[in-house]
Amino acid sequence: MQATITDDAILSVEDLILRIGVLTVEKMELEKKLQNVPKIEEEYKKLVVREQDLVNQLNEISKKYNELSEALNQERLKVSELEEKLNDYKVKKRN
Repeated sequence: MQATITDDAILSVEDLILRIGVLTVEKMELEKKLQNVPKIEEEYKKLVVREQDLVNQLNEISKKYNELSEALNQERLKVSELEEKLNDYKVKKRN
C-alpha cells in the first residue's frame, strides 16, 4: 500500500480515491448550480421589475390618499363653518 504525505496526515491510495470521488461529486453539484444561474438571474430581474411596479403603485395610492385627505379636510372645514353659522342664527333667533 502506498501513502502520500500531506500537511495534515498520511493518506493511503484508497483515501485519495475517496477524496477524488467526493470532490468529483461536489464539482458536479456546482456545475448543476451554475447551469441554473441564468435562470435565477432572470427571475431576479423580473422580481426587481415587479418590486418597482409595486413601489410606483404605492406612490400613486399615497398621492391619491393625500388628495382625498385634503378634500375631506376642506369639507370638514365647510361643515364647521356651516355649524357655526347655524349656531349664530339660533342665538340671534332666541334674542
